[in-house]
Amino acid sequence: MSVDMVMTSPPYWGLRDYSVAGQLGLEPSLEDYLTRLLSVFDEIKRVLKPTGSVYVVLGNTYCAPGKWGGATRQSIAVSRDRAYPVGKRPHQVVREHGWVRRKQLALVPSRFAIAMQERGWILRNGI
Repeated sequence: MSVDMVMTSPPYWGLRDYSVAGQLGLEPSLEDYLTRLLSVFDEIKRVLKPTGSVYVVLGNTYCAPGKWGGATRQSIAVSRDRAYPVGKRPHQVVREHGWVRRKQLALVPSRFAIAMQERGWILRNGI
């Protein structure tokens, strides 16, 4: 354990395609995104000193029409019958299901914070 402090703003879910194979943020579901993101923080915890701190800037996402994800500032391309994120093809779009409803806030930061607590992290503040 050698790290005193980590400050990061990981890629938001569904916001951008950086054209990098295996990039974080373009997972087809919020659950997949959180699983991958949490695995990164498992590694951070492994190297963080017991007295260390972690600061995370993580934006929220709205469930946009006909797809998962779609951060509040996301560009949307429109086809004849649906909207989908710029850089994604219509066949990559996942339809609404379960709790996912059009225009609903996905609560990404809250879901991340709860999952971190379940992994033993101490949540000291939320801004």
